[in-house]
Amino acid sequence: MHNVRLYGAGGCGTNIALALINTLGGPTSDNLTICCIDTGVANVHRSGLDVKDIMEVISDEDGKMLSGSGSIRKSNYQHIVRTMPKILHRFNPAEINIIVMSGAGGSGSTIGPVLLDNLLAVGQNAIVIYVDSADSLVEVKNTSDTIKSMNNIATKHHRTVPVILQ
Repeated sequence: MHNVRLYGAGGCGTNIALALINTLGGPTSDNLTICCIDTGVANVHRSGLDVKDIMEVISDEDGKMLSGSGSIRKSNYQHIVRTMPKILHRFNPAEINIIVMSGAGGSGSTIGPVLLDNLLAVGQNAIVIYVDSADSLVEVKNTSDTIKSMNNIATKHHRTVPVILQ
């Protein structure tokens, strides 16, 4: 059996990961380990779970907690890129890494591709579970830009990345 790490990226990915943790009764089950990465804590507070051991909230250079990305992909890009090596050190990749994310918002659509880039750069395997949304023009643009980003990353690393679209 393979070891699997599930990364919940952004608000949507975090919500899905927290629901899975709640269903399983904890962040680990057999060969699965779950963690969450976001630019804010709103989703965590609503979950009611103690997530200090499984959650990384990205902060600015001064350590000040961010408050989400407001559907603007570039708003926290530099903070996400700067923080990702630390996140991957804390939440070690497994044999199979699953990134659960939305492409429509600002955080997951940035965290997911940056995480994917970092995983592929060190030869890790990754699968993306991608939640699609097209409720506004901003979401449609973010979705399109996120898909292009993931394609460019896979091409850069000469890898094929399975993407499951939900």
